[in-house]
Amino acid sequence: MTDKEAPATSVLVAVRKRPLNTREKELGDDDVVNIGSDGKLELLRSSEPDETEYRAFKFDFSYDMDARQDDVYQDVGQPMLDAAFSGFNGTIFAYGQTGSGKTWSMTGDASDEKNKGIIPRVCSALFDRIRKESAD
Repeated sequence: MTDKEAPATSVLVAVRKRPLNTREKELGDDDVVNIGSDGKLELLRSSEPDETEYRAFKFDFSYDMDARQDDVYQDVGQPMLDAAFSGFNGTIFAYGQTGSGKTWSMTGDASDEKNKGIIPRVCSALFDRIRKESAD
């Protein structure tokens, strides 16, 4: 198994960091989340100005704010679709507070191939695979 493959398990957890929005920047909010190259997510313990201690968390997949939609799909959506064709049920759901980027990750911009989210990518791959397997 490569480090980009999903582990064989029934539940996977992926996190995706989004950039600060305009309002957060105007309020002077700080970026309190770091995602290291090893995928470890670090979160400042508090929002105090002199706080320097981070708490570390490890997830199955961690994406920084520059992650491509296709990377998220390849890690999360494609394995679920493959499992579905092997007879397993699968669910992907996005959880988080309002404005945290759930809709962007799940739907993206369906009119732009580069920015399509998980749902339009899974739908396209699903019907492509049905057509291919029906032709075989």
